[in-house]
Amino acid sequence: MMSESMSTHAAHSSDRLQSRRRRAQPSGGRVPADAALRRAIRDGAARAAASVNGDGPPARDRLAALAGEVLAALALPADYLGFAMVLVANAYWADRLAAVPYRRRLLLLPRCLGGGADGTTLTAIRRQAERLGYRTLIADGTPIVVKTLAAEPIEAVLGVACLDSLAAVFDKIRQLGAPAVAVPLLEGTCKDTDADLAWLDEYLQAHRPAPPSAPTYLAALRLADRVCRPPRLDGLLAGLETTGHGEALDATGRIGRDWLASGGKRLRPFITLAAAAAVGGIEADALDEAACRAAVAVEAFHKASLAHDDIEDDDDRRYGQPTLHRRHGTATAINVGDYLLGLGYQLLASAGRERPADVAAALLDHLSRAHLHLARGQGAELAWRRDGAPLPPVGEVLKVYALKTAPAFGAALATGIVLGGGPPRLPDRLERFTRHVGVAFQVLNDLNDWSEDLRRGRRTYLTALAAAATGPDARGDLTAMLDAARTDPAALDEAAVRLEALDVFRTANRMVDALASRAGAALEGAEPSALRRLCASLIDLILT
Repeated sequence: MMSESMSTHAAHSSDRLQSRRRRAQPSGGRVPADAALRRAIRDGAARAAASVNGDGPPARDRLAALAGEVLAALALPADYLGFAMVLVANAYWADRLAAVPYRRRLLLLPRCLGGGADGTTLTAIRRQAERLGYRTLIADGTPIVVKTLAAEPIEAVLGVACLDSLAAVFDKIRQLGAPAVAVPLLEGTCKDTDADLAWLDEYLQAHRPAPPSAPTYLAALRLADRVCRPPRLDGLLAGLETTGHGEALDATGRIGRDWLASGGKRLRPFITLAAAAAVGGIEADALDEAACRAAVAVEAFHKASLAHDDIEDDDDRRYGQPTLHRRHGTATAINVGDYLLGLGYQLLASAGRERPADVAAALLDHLSRAHLHLARGQGAELAWRRDGAPLPPVGEVLKVYALKTAPAFGAALATGIVLGGGPPRLPDRLERFTRHVGVAFQVLNDLNDWSEDLRRGRRTYLTALAAAATGPDARGDLTAMLDAARTDPAALDEAAVRLEALDVFRTANRMVDALASRAGAALEGAEPSALRRLCASLIDLILT
């Protein structure tokens, strides 16, 4: 564990460079103070949203373009772009929110909403919403909101938040196809701020007939959560000989099943189930047991890789808890990872028995290839950490990411496509799509975890960029500084400043955006259209 001094230094570096780590987002972070001006932007946003077709919600780039047109028509500065984007999205979603029964809506409120020290405004809004039947949640941040959507029968979200939070939370909700309407806080001070309560009350009480439907992925999200937790998980594992041999022999299975059911976003099983439903032209709730077992297999492989990765990376925490090897010992964690690999293949075999032989073979091919690629990519990363190993070049890092991370997304997508009745191999355009998304996902992880990576001596895309931006004569000094950052708080702080000076955070952000654009371009012409829309949503869902 790191010392208190080192932790403090890391926190200071993290705060200073926070804006550098995040993917670039159109923000425009000001809300007009004048109510008449806010109303004028809202009216313009309603007209702009009317041009959006019914195939699905407008993507972020489209929202930004429409919002820019609204501001240009009113001769307003780009400072209000983020606010205008929120209002264009609201105009698209408002009727869809109003069509959802109150009891299936979530009201999301920030802790900082004004009303005095006793929080009277916040309390009054919450009571009014709960009288109508809303589920209410006072929280900040994306994970708790997405977990609530996965666990409860909620179909729409109304929320109050600052513009920065809206970009993070509401984009994610909308990419799942859930109606989400937001009321921006008038100030972003995060203390005793206020909102346009008349707008909030209008949305809160709105109730109208449904407009034309848009695709939603909430059913797949909830199914992915259910199949990975008891009691549904127990039913899917029944008959696979995972229990019933005595306490000592059942210990590995018990730990493995608990690890499988714990934590995580269930992103990979969600992709499998949503793809199967899209290709099959059915709702996710109508998917059969074979699809559900295959989705659990995908999650089992993922959890196995995490158990092994945490050992190889010497990590202490996962999902806010001690890692598996910290709790049970390294030998047990390795064995549990191996158990989950075997369980995953047994689940695939069970799913394959309910499909033609070529489908079963395709499932095995996709998952086994992903497993091999993952091991090769992880092996390359371990080689980078050997004493005396040079900093890897940028191109090599991206190739390793294409091996280590992209195949997991590709296998999850391909598994769903095959089970939905699609071709046994991913078309070239979808191979490119998953490669671009997977590499971008790993670069984004590097941006999020840069300080921990430096403390652990990990070589990432960021350190490769730093090496590329440093002359050959100074590269040895850079390597020595990065190595020293593993144990010396001052060296860690120096490394953070050096990375910022070399512009690696901005460059990595641009790479994520470029890869996201390439992923979108790869989808042109992909069929069926429902699968194309799902994949387009996954770009923002995974990379926001």
